[in-house]
Amino acid sequence: MMIREYCGNEEFAVAQFSITLSEDIQAQIKNKTLFYKEQIQHYMIRKTNNFLKSLSLQKNSCIRLSKANIV
Repeated sequence: MMIREYCGNEEFAVAQFSITLSEDIQAQIKNKTLFYKEQIQHYMIRKTNNFLKSLSLQKNSCIRLSKANIV
């Protein structure tokens, strides 16, 4: 059994996003793209909001598809 199958697609996506965001921020700090705490916080908030919006869009799309299949 794979992790995705065990915890579900949405939970897996959240875990994968968290790890990817952390690695991305570390790389940007190392490359001196992000300097200040406020820059990092703003970047994290923006990325997280975009990710959460994409989750809700996917969820709403699935709901619409399932309702369309029922009719």
